[in-house]
Amino acid sequence: MGETDLNHLREEIDHIDDQLLNLLTARVEKVSEVLKVKCNQGDKNPVIYYPKREAAILDRLVNQNKSALSDEAIRLIFSTMITQCRLLQCDALLTSTEKS
Repeated sequence: MGETDLNHLREEIDHIDDQLLNLLTARVEKVSEVLKVKCNQGDKNPVIYYPKREAAILDRLVNQNKSALSDEAIRLIFSTMITQCRLLQCDALLTSTEKS
């Protein structure tokens, strides 16, 4: 494999990383929308952490895993993403409570 081939592969990886970041951004926006819906339904203290839902998400993704990554790796990657989104919801909720 020549340097040109290697550079091309790296460019493709960079493009995939860009797509992943865009998808992550879209997920974060949806998570924010979920919190807004919960708050608009009159719930002053909406539940942020649903362990059964998170477990179901992780199980679904592991079952779909056809990559070379282990199931444990898939769980780690997605549980980290879910945790960070949950923390964003908590921060947003605290911020909105402080403004009230």
